[in-house]
Amino acid sequence: MKKHTLNLFVLTNALELDFSYKLISVELSTTAGAPADHYRELQNLARKVRSATQGPAAIVTRAGKKYIAIPADRTLAKSIVHRSPLCGIVRLNFPANAPIYTLRMAGCSDEEHSLVIEFLEFAIRKQIKDTGLVIEDQTGRFFFKEPLASPHGAVIDMLEGFVIKIVAEGRDQLTISLDISYRYVDKKPLSTSVNVYNAKAFDQQLRQRKRGQKALMMFGDSWFLVEIMGFGKRIDQQEFEDRNKKIRTVYEYTRTETKDHAFQIAKLLRPDDVSVVYCYPGRRDSSDELRHGAASLMRLVYDTQDKDVQRMHRESILPTPKRFDNIARKVGQFLNKLAFNGQPLTIHQAPQQETLRECPAPDLLFNKSKVVSIRPSWGDHALAPNLAEQRRKWVQNNGFMGKFHTVPQYLFVPESHHQFEVNEAMIKVFQSDFDRKLRQLAPSFTGFTKVITYPFNPNLSATDQVNLLKVVAAEAGVSAGRGLLILPSHGRCNKRSIKRFHDCLKKKFSQQDLWFQCASYERINRFYRAFPDADAGVLYKLANTNEAYKFDSYLFYLSTAYLLINRVFPYALKNSLQYDIYIGIDVHDRNGGFVFFYKNGEKIYFDSVDVPQKNRHSRAEKLPENLIYEKLYEKLKLHIPHICPSPNGIILARDGRSHGGEPAGLQRTIAQLQQDGILKADSVAWAVVDIHKQSAIPLRVALAANEQRPYELPTIGTVKKLGRHLTEAFVFTTGYPFKLNGSARPLHVSFIEGTANFDRIIEDLFAQTLMAFSAPDRPCSLPIIIKLLDTFLEPLSYTEEDWGGKPVIAADLDTDEVDQEILPDDQNL
Repeated sequence: MKKHTLNLFVLTNALELDFSYKLISVELSTTAGAPADHYRELQNLARKVRSATQGPAAIVTRAGKKYIAIPADRTLAKSIVHRSPLCGIVRLNFPANAPIYTLRMAGCSDEEHSLVIEFLEFAIRKQIKDTGLVIEDQTGRFFFKEPLASPHGAVIDMLEGFVIKIVAEGRDQLTISLDISYRYVDKKPLSTSVNVYNAKAFDQQLRQRKRGQKALMMFGDSWFLVEIMGFGKRIDQQEFEDRNKKIRTVYEYTRTETKDHAFQIAKLLRPDDVSVVYCYPGRRDSSDELRHGAASLMRLVYDTQDKDVQRMHRESILPTPKRFDNIARKVGQFLNKLAFNGQPLTIHQAPQQETLRECPAPDLLFNKSKVVSIRPSWGDHALAPNLAEQRRKWVQNNGFMGKFHTVPQYLFVPESHHQFEVNEAMIKVFQSDFDRKLRQLAPSFTGFTKVITYPFNPNLSATDQVNLLKVVAAEAGVSAGRGLLILPSHGRCNKRSIKRFHDCLKKKFSQQDLWFQCASYERINRFYRAFPDADAGVLYKLANTNEAYKFDSYLFYLSTAYLLINRVFPYALKNSLQYDIYIGIDVHDRNGGFVFFYKNGEKIYFDSVDVPQKNRHSRAEKLPENLIYEKLYEKLKLHIPHICPSPNGIILARDGRSHGGEPAGLQRTIAQLQQDGILKADSVAWAVVDIHKQSAIPLRVALAANEQRPYELPTIGTVKKLGRHLTEAFVFTTGYPFKLNGSARPLHVSFIEGTANFDRIIEDLFAQTLMAFSAPDRPCSLPIIIKLLDTFLEPLSYTEEDWGGKPVIAADLDTDEVDQEILPDDQNL
C-alpha cells in the first residue's frame, strides 16, 4: 500500500485551548453603497482595531448585527474614530464591563471556528516575528533578512523563507502547513535609480498600473513590504503629520524613530533622497493608508517573470527530497517552542503520513475512433511512464478530432521596411510547410482564403499601426475569421514595440471576431537557408537535420495554437464524465468568459460577455447573477436538446473565487429550464466549485517509493481533502509520470454549494487535466475548461496599458519574448 508524507504538522492540544473573546459593537449608519462597500468599511474598522489592540480582530455577526471580535485579554484604551465618505464618522467604544464569551474548539460554530484559526495564527506569527530573524511581507509569509549567496555580478538578492497556514482537517483537528518560499529584491536601494529630478517620469508610469510596484522598506530594525504610490520632495523638505498630529519631515522622523535600532540607517540616508509615497500592499484605494518614506531605505521587489530573477529562480526549484528536508529544519527552528495564552502548543515535529486516494485515469479518444488507455496492462492504477511523449505521438499520428468551421482563413505577412527586410521567397516556403502541417493534423483545412501583405512602420504607435492594418484588411475584404499574422523582424525596433503591436492587434481585431495567432519572422528565418538551384536560382530549405527536428516541433506547436483559435480540438475522453455538463467561468479585465463542456468533451463551446470595471486600479472579478443567468440560460437552452438531452448534472467551476452570483445564477437557470420542459424536475444535480490556481494553503505531498526513496513525486490524481467539513480538495495534476525539475504543487478545489457529489466532481476535474490540448507532451495543471478560458480570454483582456508605451520602472525594463506563446518547449532555441 502506498504511503504519502504531507507537509502538515498536527497541533495535538487544540481542543484544550481557550479562545474566549469580547465583542465591539459596529454601527454603519448608512444604506448607501453596495454590500461590497460596507464589507470594505468593516474591514477598515477591523484593521484599526488590530492596530489599537496589537492583536487579532475579526468581523462576526450576532442576530443580524455586526461586531468586531477580539481576544478576551485585549481591550481598547480609548475609542476609535473612523472617517469615510460612505459612512461619515463611526466611533467604536468598548465598555469596561464588556462580557467575555467562552470559546473552545469542540462544538463551536463555523464562524467561531474561523475566530479560533485567526487568533491562533496571529499568536504564532507574532512569536515567529519576535525572533528578529525574519520579515513578514504577507500574512503568514516570512523571509530571512540575510540573502542567500548569489552568483558574481548578480544585481538581485534571493531571500529564503517559508509560508505557514493553519488548516482544519475535520471538525476536531488543526494542522499547520509549512512550505519553503523565496523573495527577490534589488541589491541596491531605490535611490540609486530614482531621485527628485527623474521621479516625475516614474510617477507617471506608476499611475497607470493596476497594481503598484512592490518594495522592501528597511526602517531600522522594522522591515516590511510596501506598495509604491508615487514620489514627493527631498526627504528633508517633505513634511507630513504623524500619529500625534505633529508636523515633521521624513528625514527628521526617520532618524529620530530609528536612532536606538540595531540596524543603523545613518549610512544609507541622505537629506536629498526623494520621498516615496507608499501604502501597505492592497490598501491603495484608501488615502488614510498613505505614508512617506525615504527612497534610500527601499529596495524594489521582483517577481519570477523578470529575466534577472529567472536566472536565479532555478536555484529555488527544489526537488521533493530537498524540499521536505528544508521544511523539517524550519519546523524545528520555529514551531517547537510556541505558546497560546500562556499554554504551550504541542505540535508534532514529524510530518503527517497517510495513504491518499488516487483518482482513476480515464481512457482517451483520438481521431479515427482511436481509443488509448494511459494505464499500462499491468495494473488499473498504474500509469504509462512515457505518457507525455505518447500523448503527442497519438495526436501527430491520428490528427485532430475536431473539424474546421466554414470561416475564412487569412495569412498576414509584413512588407519590407528600411529598418528590416522580409524575404518573400522564404515566406512562401514557410507558408507551404505550415499548410502541409495543418493539413496533416486537420485534413479539413483547405488553405488560406487570402494572403495579405501589410505595412509596418516601427515609428508608429501600436494603436496607429493597428488602425493602419485595419484599413489594409478592409481593402482586402477581410472581416471576421481566423488569421496567422507574421510579426515583423525586430531589426532596429525595440522588442517592446513589437509586443505592444501584438497585444493591441489581438484586442482590436477580436472585437470584430477576427482572431489571430502570431508567429515571429525572426524565429521562422532562423530555420531556413538559401541554397543555389540550377532552375530557380535560389531555393530556401531547412539549414540542416538538427534544424529540421526543431522546425518540426515549432510547426507542431504553431499549428496546434492556430487550430485552437479555430476551436478545433485534438482529442476527447473515451467516456462521458460522471456529470454531463461542466461550465467554466472567469473574468479577465472587463471580459467574462464561459466554456461549456458536454459529456466526454467532443463538444466544447466558448462565449464571452462585457463586465463593468470596478475601478481603474482593480480587475472586475465579480459576475452579477443576472449576467450569469442570461448567458447560461441562452446557451443551455440551445445546446441541451441537441447535444446533451436529459443531463444528470450541471457543474459550474469558477476560476478564482465565486462571489455569490454563481450559485444563484445557476439555480435560477435550472429552474427556468425545468419550467421550459428542457430539464426534468428534480433530476439534475448541480454544484458550484472554485478553482484556485494559487492557494493560501501551501500543501505539498511526497510518495514513499521505498525506504531508500521516501520523498518521490506523488502520482497525478492523488487527492487530499482538508477543511472543517472536508470541502477543500487538493488534487495533484502534475507529478509522476511527468518529469518535473522540482516538486509537485496541487490544484485547490473548493466546494461552494450544491447537491452534486464532491468526490465525483474531483474525479471529473482531474480527468479534464489530462486533456492537454496546447502542449500534449507536457502536464496540464488545470482542467481544460479553465485552461481554455485563459486561452480565449487573453486577447480580449489586453488593455491600452499593455500597448501604451508608458515610461517603465527598472523592474519592468525586460519583457518576455513575443512568440513564447507559440513554442512553449523551445523558448531557448
